[in-house]
Amino acid sequence: MRYRKNCSGFTLVELVVVVAILAILMAMAVPQMIGYTKASHRMAGRTEAYLCVDAVQRYLDDEKEKGTLSAGKIVKLVNQELSNPDTVLSDYLYGGQQGAKLTAMDVDLTSGLLKSLTYESKYYTVEITIDKDGKRTRTNEVLK
Repeated sequence: MRYRKNCSGFTLVELVVVVAILAILMAMAVPQMIGYTKASHRMAGRTEAYLCVDAVQRYLDDEKEKGTLSAGKIVKLVNQELSNPDTVLSDYLYGGQQGAKLTAMDVDLTSGLLKSLTYESKYYTVEITIDKDGKRTRTNEVLK
C-alpha cells in the first residue's frame, strides 16, 4: 500500500474530540432548555387562566343581562375542553391549550360576579380568586 501525503480529511482522533466537545455542550444546554420549556408552559397557562376569567365574566354578564343566569348554566362551563370550538365559552374565548379546562368556579348568582375559578391544563393548575374590587389573586399554583 502506498501512503498519500496530500490526503485531505479528518483523523479518527479529531472526530472523537469534536464529538466529545459536542456532548459536553449538550450536557450543559439540555437542562437549561427543560427549565425554559417548563417556564413557558407556566406562563402560557397563567395567561390563559386570566383570559378564562375575563371570558367567564363576560359570559356571566351577558347571561345576567338576558335574565337567564342560573346554576345550570354555570355547571355547563365546568370540565369542558377549552380548545373545543363547540363549548359554551367559544364565543368568548378563542382556542386554548389542548386538554385545558375549567375544573371549578364560584359565582355569586345574585350579582353575576365570578368569585374564583380553577384552571387546569396538562402542565399547569391554578386557582384565581377575584375580590369585590376586581383584584385577581393566584392561589394553589402547581406546575406539573
